[in-house]
Amino acid sequence: MNFRLDMSFRDDRTVNNRLDADLVIPTSGQKVIGISPSIDYVVNNRLNLRFFYDRRQTIPVISTAYPITNTRGGLTLRFMLAQ
Repeated sequence: MNFRLDMSFRDDRTVNNRLDADLVIPTSGQKVIGISPSIDYVVNNRLNLRFFYDRRQTIPVISTAYPITNTRGGLTLRFMLAQ
């Protein structure tokens, strides 16, 4: 049995600077948070099972964009005919 956990975090931001007013205005960008654990289980030398879950969440910097969340998960069954 193998357990794997992948995590990621990204923060992108673009800003405009007004030098005369000492003002910073964000114009675009996002935070992306990801988590994806998986479990691989070897039943025997021909059969493998994999359980997985993947979630990505996007949080925008500006209020005119929408937050997006993508989630997927499942089971992968691999049967090998020849060795």
